[in-house]
Amino acid sequence: MGQLTAAIAEIRRAQELDPLSLIIATNVAWVYYLAHQYDESVEHFKKALEMDPNFAQAHKRIGLAYLQEGKCEEAMAELQKAVTLSDGSTNMLTSNQVPSMFLLTT
Repeated sequence: MGQLTAAIAEIRRAQELDPLSLIIATNVAWVYYLAHQYDESVEHFKKALEMDPNFAQAHKRIGLAYLQEGKCEEAMAELQKAVTLSDGSTNMLTSNQVPSMFLLTT
């Protein structure tokens, strides 16, 4: 967990330096996800989506965080939104991160 704690500190510092960066905002949320701090991750993904509600990658990743929290309906809605924003392509969901049951319903 020590490396993830350091990663959180570093990415938060990057965000302080460039608070308007959508990529950094999304990466802050992703580092919290990797640290299994899903509530914090969701909050940061929401902030990133306030910056750009059409950022498909943020919808995908908040969907993954919702899955980890057991919020399947919210997860499905976000994953479907990610597909819609990717011109209907499910390619962005084909990874070891998205359970196959969600791929079957998109």
